[in-house]
Order: sequence, then C-alpha cells, then structure tokens
Amino acid sequence: MTLLKILALFFHPAAYGKNPVGGIERRFIEVSKVMRRMKISVYTLEFYPSLKRFLDTGYISCEINRPFPRRFPERVISVFQALRLGIKIHRAKKCQLIVVTGHRYFTFTIICAYLFAKILRIPWVIVSGGLLPRERMSLRSLMMERRRRGFTFLSALAHTAIDWFTKQLFGKATAFIAVSQSEKKDVIRFLGVHPTKIHVVGNGVNLQLIDSIPQKEKLFDAAFLGRVEPGKGMDTLIHSWAKVVEQIPLAQLVVIGGGRLKYYRRLVELKHLSNNVRFVDFIPFEQAMILLKQSKIFLLPSRRESFPLSLLEAMACGLPCIVSDIQPLRENFKKGVIFIQPDSFKAFAKTAVDLLNYDHKREAIGMQAREYATMFSWENVVRREIKVLKKVIQ
Repeated sequence: MTLLKILALFFHPAAYGKNPVGGIERRFIEVSKVMRRMKISVYTLEFYPSLKRFLDTGYISCEINRPFPRRFPERVISVFQALRLGIKIHRAKKCQLIVVTGHRYFTFTIICAYLFAKILRIPWVIVSGGLLPRERMSLRSLMMERRRRGFTFLSALAHTAIDWFTKQLFGKATAFIAVSQSEKKDVIRFLGVHPTKIHVVGNGVNLQLIDSIPQKEKLFDAAFLGRVEPGKGMDTLIHSWAKVVEQIPLAQLVVIGGGRLKYYRRLVELKHLSNNVRFVDFIPFEQAMILLKQSKIFLLPSRRESFPLSLLEAMACGLPCIVSDIQPLRENFKKGVIFIQPDSFKAFAKTAVDLLNYDHKREAIGMQAREYATMFSWENVVRREIKVLKKVIQ
C-alpha cells in the first residue's frame, strides 16, 4: 500500500558522465531511495537524460527536453511541456502534493510549481539546498551583472523581471524545507518567507555504502570533493597547497569534482604544482569514496555552504577535516573538524602540515569525525521530511 504520492520537480543541471552530480542532486536521490523503502511514490519531472537512466535513484522519472539557458522562448515552451506532463501524471496517480528541489533551474522550477499548485489545487513544498548567489542580489545588481555577461538590455530586463516575479512566489509555497538554521535565516532575509512556513530537517550520509568500501592504502595527503568553482574556495585551496609543498615537497592533493577544471589546472601550472595536484573529473560515487579513503585529511575552504554532503562523507571515511569558519559549518559540525578563517591560505597550510606531520593527532581527530558522522542518517532526515509533508496535506 502506497502511503504517499508525490509529484516532484527535479530540473537539475547534472548530466551523468558530463556535468557533475552535485550535493543537491545526490540528496534528492538518497531521500527518494529511503521514501521508496517506506512505500512512498515519487513521480519526478526531470530534464532528459534522466539520472535514473544511469543510477538507482528511488524515484519514477518522466522526462522533458532541457531548454537552453538564454533562449527565453524555449523556456516558455518547456514550462508548457512540464505542465502538460505533470497534469497527465496527476490524473493517473492522484498525487497529494508537489515537492520542488532547489538548484540552478530554480526560477523555471518555481514558476512550474506555482502553476501546478493553482491548476491541480494541491499544496506545494520547496526543499532548498542553499540559496544561489543571484537570490541574494538586488534587482539592480542582477541587471548590471547580466549586462556585464553580454545580455542585451531587453534580455537582461526580461530575465531580471522573471527573477523578481519568482521571489514573490517563494512566499506563496505551502511550506519550505531547509537543511540548516543558517539557510532558514537566509530564506527569511532574502526571499521573505514567513518563519512559520520553514522547517529544518538537516542532511544525512550513506554509512552502509561507505562502510562497504574497504579501507585503502593512503596514496594522497589531502582530498577535496565538490564542485570546482570560486564559491568552494578553489583559489585558497591551491594557494594553501603551494605552501604545504614548500614544507612537504612530495605532498599530494586530489581534487574530486567537475566544474572550471581548465582554469584551475592553469593556476596549478602557474604555481608549479603539476606534480602535487591531481584533478579527477566526473567519477561514480563509490570511486569518489575510494579516493577519500586513500587520503589522510580533507580540505574544504568554501566561502559559502549550506550543509555540505561532501564534508559528512569525508568524516564518515574517518578523515580529519580542515574547513572554513563560516556560520553554516559552525552550526552543523561540532567534532572532527578544524575551523580556519575563510581565504586564509597560510592558516589552512599550517594546519594541514601539522596534521600530516603528527599521525597521532590526525588519527584522533579522524576518529572524532567518524563518530560524529554516524549521527546523521538519511532515514532520520526522511522521517522529519515526511512529518512536514503530512502536516501540509492535512
């Protein structure tokens, strides 16, 4: 017997084997798999090709064509395609609510969700994975940024007007699920959502899968896992590793993730680190966990985060973690991490060298990290989410 039927809007930028499957996408997949075990059906609208074609996702996928980001007419057509398919699914399956997952296509998704809710007369819930930079910007700043990127005046004006309209829709959602208290504060401040609508449920980690991977020989001194982009502090990571190499000439760093690889490979060359930094583009999750288990420490010099899965996964692998001292990380990680002022590459390097030189200290902090990670299970996260969804339906 199916306990709950959900119509999910999951319009993400990931393309398996090409674009990285990020934390937001992985979170949705893990939650869907647990919901499947709990007899909850998740009927998901997704861009072609669906991640379900390549992964065990836990949801039932229905595909539409992916629009080009700057082609406004194509986006309008995609909205109507999504509406037609979503209405067809609802009529066949009698879904009880709509769930929206946040990502780069948030504007497109929110407009679709609002129209669905109006047409189908069912509640809709936003599950956020952290605000995008543009959602924190004023309309004037958005307009100027788009003009700088080469948009025509009319195109920039149209896109900015849509962003303004989308921000008005956030507050009309029946409920809002956030992964951290810091994110809840951001949603209230930048999106104007009423605090009583926002529910914090946290994130989880797949300990069973990570524990099924045998412990490996340590081939790397440090690892980074995530999108390779400025917001993750990639410049700080590379500059700090240059300082580490000054003291430990053979030190090896593995950077796992896709993104602006060409730019940061060039920076590595300029810093004469080609023999000390290895970039690994897209790889399956299990292989990423193997690389983590082959590393001694984990580095995360991010400038902005919400509740990073990569950090939880590194902790579950027993790695001591050196991370930026930003509020979301302070809030969610109490043990097994060392906090460093953001952009302070010298402090990151000094702490990394200290851990690499003292095995006992590194192992002790790694044990604390592993113990702390065991507190976060996807089953508990899903139970909290289901509680919110049932309340919304009632």
